[in-house]
Amino acid sequence: MMKKLLFIAIGIALFACQDKKNDALISGKITNPQDKKAIYLMKIEDNQYVAIDSTFADKEGNFSFNPIIKEVDFYLLDIYGEQQKQIILTGTPFSITAEGKPNGSFQIANSEENTLLDNFQTMREGYNTKLDALQLASDPTSDSVGAAKNAAQYELLVQEYLSKFKEMVGKAENSFAAIAMLEGLDPDKDIAILDKIYTNLNTKYPNNSKVKTLGDELSRLKKIGIGQAAPAIEYKDEKGNAVSLASFKGKYLLIDFWASWCQPCRMENPNVVKMYDKFKGKGFEILSVSLDQDESAWKKAIKDDGLVWNHVTDLAYSQQTLATAYNVQAIPMTYLLDQNGVIIAKNLRGKELEDKLAELLSM
Repeated sequence: MMKKLLFIAIGIALFACQDKKNDALISGKITNPQDKKAIYLMKIEDNQYVAIDSTFADKEGNFSFNPIIKEVDFYLLDIYGEQQKQIILTGTPFSITAEGKPNGSFQIANSEENTLLDNFQTMREGYNTKLDALQLASDPTSDSVGAAKNAAQYELLVQEYLSKFKEMVGKAENSFAAIAMLEGLDPDKDIAILDKIYTNLNTKYPNNSKVKTLGDELSRLKKIGIGQAAPAIEYKDEKGNAVSLASFKGKYLLIDFWASWCQPCRMENPNVVKMYDKFKGKGFEILSVSLDQDESAWKKAIKDDGLVWNHVTDLAYSQQTLATAYNVQAIPMTYLLDQNGVIIAKNLRGKELEDKLAELLSM
């Protein structure tokens, strides 16, 4: 699928509560110290890491940071530009021991938050390395039996990672480190887990900006969950006629997010046309919501692909109006509504969609 929008798991704003001084001590030892090379403590500002403090290790490799922090947050420790590690500053002192070399060992003591974060990152990096190696070893010209075996190994490894990931999330659900793990959760399938993490963190860190961002995002996601009434859509179609969700009451409706510039969408359109031809006279309709900004390109794609159903676009993709309301992270993306405008399925395509419609419309 073509990525266009991203689910925001972590905000980057840093809002003031009272500054705390000398309560986020980091003490460390580098087993391979380098003379006159700096160690940096960095923080995300304007979507990039910016150094907020620096120091040098002594001859034995000992160093320390004593920064001022405004709230619990994620930072990056950069050792000589060769070894980087994301850490959490909570205001409680902790210590580290690092090699100071690329892929070198990195050990944390006296910090449960950082231990959980480090365990997760180490596990994720390990599986990514294995998956990348398996993918590189795949020979696209190999026989079908070999290709199928490789694909099966890859899928097995993915499932193994997901199992360990869920286990790790369970251990971290009361920890700030859980925020770093949100990207791996499915907002539709894992809403209960997200809710629990937010409840725990909001109790523990009630004024934290990232926790507030998570709460806002969770509230929005719940509004478009299975069983919820679909957010309102009231726009004009390509001919200037008003279109709203209310006009489809009494029919099953597929809301299809797409764009003329999206190649996967255009490749999927012939399948959608076949689906529409099969079910259009049986209480089924489609409303395509374009993320186009170019009106002429949008209209041309509708004509070229033979999309004879209902279409809307607000031609304001940069404002992310409908895409944000429906949490569209990638296109094509679909929502299936029942006869009362309630969401009953998400992101169904191809045979899955056909089977679901056959089930619904045979009743």
